[in-house]
Amino acid sequence: MTCQGERLLNTVRDLKPELIPEEKEPFTKEFSETLVKNVCQEILTSSSSETADKLINAIGECYRAHDVKHFVLRAMLPLLKSLKKEQEDNPLCENFINRAYSLLTLIELDIPGKNNKKKKSIPNELMDLDEGETTIYLVKNPPKSFVQSSLSYEKIADLFAAVWIVFLSFELDKSMYRSILKMMDKKIMPHFRNPLSLADFLIQSYNIGGSASLLSLSSLFILIQKCNLEYPDFFKRLYALLTPDMLYVKYRARLFYWTDIFLTSTHLPAYMVAAFAKRLSRLTLLATIDAQSFLIPLIGNLLVRHPSLNVMINRTTQETLESDPYDPEEEDPAKCNAMDSSLWEVRTLLAHWNPQVAKKAAFIKKKIPEKEWDISEDLETSYDDLMSDSISVLDDNVLTLSVDENMRNRLKIFAQN
Repeated sequence: MTCQGERLLNTVRDLKPELIPEEKEPFTKEFSETLVKNVCQEILTSSSSETADKLINAIGECYRAHDVKHFVLRAMLPLLKSLKKEQEDNPLCENFINRAYSLLTLIELDIPGKNNKKKKSIPNELMDLDEGETTIYLVKNPPKSFVQSSLSYEKIADLFAAVWIVFLSFELDKSMYRSILKMMDKKIMPHFRNPLSLADFLIQSYNIGGSASLLSLSSLFILIQKCNLEYPDFFKRLYALLTPDMLYVKYRARLFYWTDIFLTSTHLPAYMVAAFAKRLSRLTLLATIDAQSFLIPLIGNLLVRHPSLNVMINRTTQETLESDPYDPEEEDPAKCNAMDSSLWEVRTLLAHWNPQVAKKAAFIKKKIPEKEWDISEDLETSYDDLMSDSISVLDDNVLTLSVDENMRNRLKIFAQN
């Protein structure tokens, strides 16, 4: 038993004494499991938000006790399944989803051998010396059979996965949807014995579009690359995501980072990669300079990986928007005629007013290098950073462009505005 356990008991005694089991001796295995189960049920179904919030905080303080995670998950699984059935006939209490989410996200599991975080100092009397590491339990003197059979990482992880699967079947609001997707690949999926059981949720998220699609990319990458998930329309939908609107969304760095990652495969057909290269080229004409700073090298990476695309930079035919055979309205990369087009948009950027953008675009008139560009740093570069650098270049007397002082001042004014 821990001081957190005493606080939990005192909190329950003050708020809902009827939740306390009638057993005389507190914090036996049966007492602890029944207490946690009763508290979880009260949290999920209580009509009082104040009571539920206080109980959530009390349970949260107990999560350092290893067995509390087990008890909470064992309590939540049947409760969620039961409430899911009841939802069809009777609406659940207004804050049910938020409370269940709070209980779940407070649980953090450590994969043995992977997470070696330094633990806070804990009194010696709370140490489980038999296990050879610091372990706290809510149960007083827990039986070894219980510890070994029920509290192993594998057992708790399986419970964790089962509860998440049921929880994800409820209707979630957009904010919670985004929060779950942001933590999915780091805090949820690693504890699934079979990550493919999350495929339906992630594919549904990806198909929604907008920020949900962007936030699901990292988890989908794991399923496609490591779990051999078959998703025939994946690249078609990724291609559809690359619109001018995405240049201005909060999570755009994720989109273009994962676009670069997904397109690293040299087994993709040339027409597919050409479609992405062309669409990205069009975006460079509409992008701000901070977006151009990573779009240009991303296009370059596609050319490095796929030499067959060199035809798109070697064409001598002068193309315009009107004469370009590429069809930007076509949703299917196989039918957009990208291979018949060229990357004239990137060549246009050679005359860009910003010297850094023009320098990046210069690869289009040189031999394509063998080494790819690392776009990770460019993804974090802000518009203000680039503008500051541009102004400092205009202040530099060793400017490579031949301009007089009046023109230099006019350029500085334009850049500052």
